[in-house]
Amino acid sequence: MKKEKDIPLIIEHELYLRKLFAGNLKKLRSNMHMSQMELASTADLSSNFINEMENEKKWPSVETLAKLMKVFSVEPAIFFASENSIKIDDASLLKAELSKITSAVTAANERIEKYINNSQAKQESRKKKKTLIPRI
Repeated sequence: MKKEKDIPLIIEHELYLRKLFAGNLKKLRSNMHMSQMELASTADLSSNFINEMENEKKWPSVETLAKLMKVFSVEPAIFFASENSIKIDDASLLKAELSKITSAVTAANERIEKYINNSQAKQESRKKKKTLIPRI
């Protein structure tokens, strides 16, 4: 059971964690050259919520934290790392960039395959029409 004298200490720790989280979120986003809107779209969150988290006004749920971890390809500890402990390194950022590029290439390949399949279907349809038309 929490004692009343412990409450200020708990609040102090929460404020410290919010500050770490907000700063690291902003640093990750900035290092990836993403706007708040781009991050919001990629993570399926609102840009207003991203802004409020970066300004220490809102706190992420576990689900939101998982979405952000996926976008940045980082472990949760990165969001709560102090300047002196874990650094947000270039390797993590490159991994996240590579993941974004891989997704974009996969999506492009799917669109190309769909286009090719549609083109082939149209060609086959034209061939069938030509063979059905009697020649005089």
